[in-house]
Amino acid sequence: MAKKSLVPTNVFQMMGSVSLTYKRTEATADSVFGHNRVFLNQRLDYIQSNLPFVLSFYQRYYNNVCEIDTTKSKWFVEDRSMRELQLHLEAKQNFARDYHLRDTGKRGCKMMHLNMDRSLAK
Repeated sequence: MAKKSLVPTNVFQMMGSVSLTYKRTEATADSVFGHNRVFLNQRLDYIQSNLPFVLSFYQRYYNNVCEIDTTKSKWFVEDRSMRELQLHLEAKQNFARDYHLRDTGKRGCKMMHLNMDRSLAK
């Protein structure tokens, strides 16, 4: 995605164990294709081998990785993800405001929660 200049503004890492995934998909293992044990095992193996590299890339260059604990309630997951999205949107609006009003006074632009390439700030 990054090679094609498609950079997600927020990357959510859902922190949960493999046993929890198997437990949650146990009831629909025969009816849902993605919950079939063979395919689910292949997907989880692929994720465990490649996820650290992907997360480190996005954290290092764009600082936009947010970890969410999936062992908690779905309301916690929703609140946490909405909070991160809200912080990012507010940061973009504040940066745009400060950038366009910089001629009226000496006001620096806040860079917190912008999730942008760090090399652009140098």
